[in-house]
Amino acid sequence: MHLLLNCLRMKLRCYLASMAEAVSVIPNQYRKLHTTRSWDFIGLPLTAKRKLKSESDMILALLDTGITYS
Repeated sequence: MHLLLNCLRMKLRCYLASMAEAVSVIPNQYRKLHTTRSWDFIGLPLTAKRKLKSESDMILALLDTGITYS
């Protein structure tokens, strides 16, 4: 079953890429979610005053769609 799905996906990718309207065809990539370095990501210094009770349920996300409006 897995081989059949991969074959169908490849055919669909080739079909979409051959269309004149298609700029590019990029297959989905699955990435593992990392939540252990959120404070490093936002630049919070190690000496910053912390409120652990309110920080424990915080979720930080960055979604980059790659779309640039100009």
